[in-house]
Amino acid sequence: MKVMRLKLDRAIHCLIFLLVFFLPIDLKFTVGFVRGHHERVGQSAINIHNALTFVSQQALHLKITDIICLFLFVCISFAIAKDWRIIKKFHSAIYCFIVGFILLTAFSLFYHHAYYSAAQFKVCVLYLFKFAEVSLFYLFTLYFLKTKGAPVRLITAFILGGGMAAMIGLIQNYTGWFSDILVFDRVEFYGILAFFVPFAFCLFEIYGQKNSFQSWKKWLFYYLILIASIAILTCGKRTVMLGFLVGLIFILLRLVNRRNILAYGLLILSVLIVSFVSLSSQFTRTFDNEVATTISHQIVKQRVPLGQGLAPRFERRLQDSWLARFHINGLNYSVTSRLARWFYSTDKFKKHPIMGIGFYGVQYVYGFLPDNTYFQVLLESGLIGLFIFFIIICSGFYYSIKCICFSVRDKPFNKIYGIVWQGMTITFLVMGIGANVFYIFNLVGLYWIFTALLECLSKRELISETKEAK
Repeated sequence: MKVMRLKLDRAIHCLIFLLVFFLPIDLKFTVGFVRGHHERVGQSAINIHNALTFVSQQALHLKITDIICLFLFVCISFAIAKDWRIIKKFHSAIYCFIVGFILLTAFSLFYHHAYYSAAQFKVCVLYLFKFAEVSLFYLFTLYFLKTKGAPVRLITAFILGGGMAAMIGLIQNYTGWFSDILVFDRVEFYGILAFFVPFAFCLFEIYGQKNSFQSWKKWLFYYLILIASIAILTCGKRTVMLGFLVGLIFILLRLVNRRNILAYGLLILSVLIVSFVSLSSQFTRTFDNEVATTISHQIVKQRVPLGQGLAPRFERRLQDSWLARFHINGLNYSVTSRLARWFYSTDKFKKHPIMGIGFYGVQYVYGFLPDNTYFQVLLESGLIGLFIFFIIICSGFYYSIKCICFSVRDKPFNKIYGIVWQGMTITFLVMGIGANVFYIFNLVGLYWIFTALLECLSKRELISETKEAK
């Protein structure tokens, strides 16, 4: 019985390693479609006879990580069936809040089912199941760690997968290759790379403090960090670039010391040079919305007034907002459309302020996507859901502070990991300003994995400190 249990644990550990490895470079296969009757079902719109028309079907995809997750669920369920005491390993305050959020949005979705067509409701339910699936990553990580799994192995798996993704991303930026094979969602792909860099620093710090850390490994980490940084800073996604830089600066300020100031100084200088070139072009692109007009037989380019060219409801809302007082002209449509939808979200929120209108339903009920994590959570789960969301984030910061404050000198891993997790979360929150990162499932799945690791580390460290005090 014990031998069988050990073999099952090894199989589960191997599957979790593969799960973390494939999240940055996940392959997906189309297995079907959900089709409606001329109503909006898909996210995007297509140009038909010079008119934007919403897609009336939604593709259903199966990913490699979905298959691995299924095997993990079966294996862990089998282990629980053999020994019910395993359930005690899954005790987690944060996971209780995640389950509470899922139940809240599910109840809200079914309560407001009359707002949806049959196809739209089916898509919302499928997305809710997908979110519930990636939330299982939290439990899988708890099982891995509480069956003597090494935390460094999880980070190593992510570094291996993220390193491959970094090189793929860099090639894709300059050649356009892999765009239809591996880089399906650029925010998801490069957002995961923004997580990759902090954890590369984490391993570098851990191994760098050991005498066995060889010079070739050190330069390999430098290479991977630099490649990933260049790939992120040249991807063209401003929300990812900004989140990456803010999180990276936070981590570097916390980790730099006399021992590594030269190495980190060179790395910071390299990243700043690349970021300056990239961000300057992005800043120029932000104010490039101009229109050519003829004045006195001369063609003059003038900046487009704020909100002009948007859909009528968004243009009116933006021009009626307090932002219109500043007369900011020339902002491109990517920025103005987001600003208008954020103001519009504040109006729609008042219709269902407590529980929202259900998971993933804002695009069907209100006909737009906020492109903002906080507004989408607010519209779909109300004030209760947004409160749960911030409780999860605050709980993570509480555990990270415990890891940093209760770290033992001869075991610096907890302190380093706590700092890196804080930097990762800052990146996650900043990216949420311009994208719906809470609904980018591979990204949020990785976030659950590393948050579960943080919770276990904080409790382990607290237990060891308590024993030493006694």
